[in-house]
Amino acid sequence: MLNALNLDLRDEYAADCANGVRRWNQALEDAGLEERLYLPHEGFNRRVGVYAQHHVSPEGEVLSDEEWAARVGDWLPSAQDRTAVAALMVPEYDYGKFAGWIAPPKTGINDQPVEFDYVHLADEGVA
Repeated sequence: MLNALNLDLRDEYAADCANGVRRWNQALEDAGLEERLYLPHEGFNRRVGVYAQHHVSPEGEVLSDEEWAARVGDWLPSAQDRTAVAALMVPEYDYGKFAGWIAPPKTGINDQPVEFDYVHLADEGVA
């Protein structure tokens, strides 16, 4: 039963992702762009389940070990890619500022200013 439930949840998740991709592709089309997004085959880069022992391309093509090794860099980030992204992910701790990868909101919660002091910590001696 647990396997059936897991499969059903995974199918629902994939359907939700497909819906999001359809919306993004509509936005691309509305913007006059030709690029389109697509979801990879369910077996792509799987390490568990029925596909775990196979190398499957994003298009669903079953590949040999040699073919996978030759093409995996076209599909998955390299160690260098991960290092470059990690260098961009610099946290921001100053009040009212946002990390570089987060777009500041136009307004705060309930139309408060973005800099609004939402949280007040009690002094140690105050209950």
